[in-house]
Amino acid sequence: MKKRVLSLLLAGALTCSLFTGCGSPPAGDAGDSGDSKAAGESGQESADGEEEAGKEEASAQEPDSGDQELTTVKILCKNDFNAEVKVADWEKYPVSQILIQDLEEIGIRLELECIDNESIGNVINTRMASGVDLPDLIAYCWIGGDENDVLDWARNGLVYSVNELLEQYDTDGSIRAFYDEKAPGGWERNAQADGSVWWFSYLANAHDAVDKETAQVYEDVYPFTLSIREDWVKALGEEVKDVYTPDELFELVKRMQEQDVNGNGKPDEVFHVDITSFNNGVAQGFGLSNKSMGSYFEGENKVFSNFYHENFPAYVEFMKKLYDNGLYDTSSLSASVEQVISENRAAVVYNYAMWDFEFSLPELEDGVDYYRPILVDMDGDLTNGFCTLTDSNDVMTYNQYFVPKSCEHPEAVVKLMDYVYTDKYAKLVQLGIEGKHYEVDENGNYVYLIWDKERQDYRHEVITVGDGGITPELRTMLDEMDAEEERRLDADDHHIDKVFEIKKKDHGADKSGHTPHPMDLIPQRRQRTFQDALREDPRIGQLLLAMEKLTSEQVDLVYAIYGEMQFGADVAREQGVSHQAINNRLKKIHTRLAKLMAEMDEA
Repeated sequence: MKKRVLSLLLAGALTCSLFTGCGSPPAGDAGDSGDSKAAGESGQESADGEEEAGKEEASAQEPDSGDQELTTVKILCKNDFNAEVKVADWEKYPVSQILIQDLEEIGIRLELECIDNESIGNVINTRMASGVDLPDLIAYCWIGGDENDVLDWARNGLVYSVNELLEQYDTDGSIRAFYDEKAPGGWERNAQADGSVWWFSYLANAHDAVDKETAQVYEDVYPFTLSIREDWVKALGEEVKDVYTPDELFELVKRMQEQDVNGNGKPDEVFHVDITSFNNGVAQGFGLSNKSMGSYFEGENKVFSNFYHENFPAYVEFMKKLYDNGLYDTSSLSASVEQVISENRAAVVYNYAMWDFEFSLPELEDGVDYYRPILVDMDGDLTNGFCTLTDSNDVMTYNQYFVPKSCEHPEAVVKLMDYVYTDKYAKLVQLGIEGKHYEVDENGNYVYLIWDKERQDYRHEVITVGDGGITPELRTMLDEMDAEEERRLDADDHHIDKVFEIKKKDHGADKSGHTPHPMDLIPQRRQRTFQDALREDPRIGQLLLAMEKLTSEQVDLVYAIYGEMQFGADVAREQGVSHQAINNRLKKIHTRLAKLMAEMDEA
């Protein structure tokens, strides 16, 4: 859920919501071995120049920590936010460099073991049962389990009580004070009958937004709805409607299959909703609740059971019709929505209305709208009432970040949480870096600096924090901005997956030695000069053509390192940047050249 509650966001390195909002925070095949990343080590390859600049800025600001010994806090978490965004890549973001610095100042570094989403539940269960290879902190977040699992482990003496940890290590009571100030009642919601709390939580405290000019109140609720592939609807020659009857939606998706709108030659455009519960968006179109046993509709002031509801038989018949006609794929019982979307098969999905399903698509085109929220109503007429589900606008807590009894550094974990539960951290992960992503105006408003492609300049969007909150319109804009940023950051990496990796596989499969490794086409420093390369490699002409696509600064760096044989550290000193920044630039150049060479081969 993309909740922009500026004063409250617990996630950090504990889950992918550190960078992209709270997640379902989805390709890693990390398995049990995971993909460990240690904060403080050399960062990932820069995704673009802006990101690189952020790293250089962070490096320039880095304080001299001297010989301070850092305590490593090991965290086990899921890796997949979606098909593109991976928690294992967390260090590549500019805000992460600030986070790393802040944690170093309090003597902490993070090491994340990121497990693919399909395996994370089994990995945690196996390790908790065996007591082997457990980290300092486990992020039990949207992985299919719930708090009852943690309570079972706690009853068996396998988990630290948060009460015990805070009493021993949070002597000033700042963590509990943050709960009470920012999310009143949140602590009590997590407490058991005896007062014990067994996990730290992601906190959310929604506030209604108020238009200061009109006094209009925008209730801060987050509706769940079905969403439909808008580009596929347009491919049928239609525009998406706000409201569909169940039968209209059925006929629409059936036509998608008949006309093969995803272009793969198979009738596999499907609904991806959960048939094992009523919480699927379709049931609500028949006036049913999302609860299996009993429900209360505030508007009707009555309690009822779905199984005795007059529309229950019609709902069952409709779901059966979907299945009988091939519009419901039984893989939905086990496959995640991210997987089905990444396979380009999900015509109708269900989640928050503002959810960024596009993150999971393998390719995105500029100017194309993909998933659009819709409502389903039995008669298609909302004036006579309709059913909708929303999050409560009360204080809520999510997820369980718990500390196994085998934790080697419980004091460091509490120190980490003492940093996470602060306004400073909330601003960092919600707003970004001041002066780079936002400014504070003379009225104390937070102002986002948003790049306008058409104007080729930054536009300013004011965000009023406090009584005014954030309007729904601005929240939508921020979510779209996040999506655009992620697409831009990951564009090169996505292409490498499609082209560069194929070339590597071809090289590995060709035992004759005729298929070169793409990276071998780039002269390596200290191995040979440019003159030697010109004589030895007949494809140097292609390389030079590819270099024409680089920026002048990138070409100068290539000639400085590979032509003049300068050391990277010397170049860094000349340019007034960090050595790591030079390494990041070289990695980006290598990747760019390899991609261009691969494209030439394909042409």
